[in-house]
Amino acid sequence: MPIRLNERPIFMIGAERSGTTLVMALLGCHSRIAVPEVVWYYPRFYPYLHTYGDLSQEKNFRVLAEEMVFGLKTPFWGMRVNPRTIVDEVLELAPERSFAGLYAGMHMRFAQYVNKARWG
Repeated sequence: MPIRLNERPIFMIGAERSGTTLVMALLGCHSRIAVPEVVWYYPRFYPYLHTYGDLSQEKNFRVLAEEMVFGLKTPFWGMRVNPRTIVDEVLELAPERSFAGLYAGMHMRFAQYVNKARWG
């Protein structure tokens, strides 16, 4: 079942060294679109989701969230956050208890921080 969001996200997909980072930076300059730095969540976590168990269980979902939040190359995408509460904030925004829901929650938190309606 697809996740329902108020604003549809923008996904950039392309080969390395093809200009996707430049396009993302340009999109991030838009007044309504929040685009954080590139993170490799899909290749870093998706192949190993089975090791986290059933993500509908809060404990398993929280472990994945903690690893994704604290595993960023640039801590918290440069946001000024409270490290004690940031995981709870992301979990609260996640539209469903899944990898996709957590991915959306993290990007929604960034969009809130930069005061933009849409994320990419």
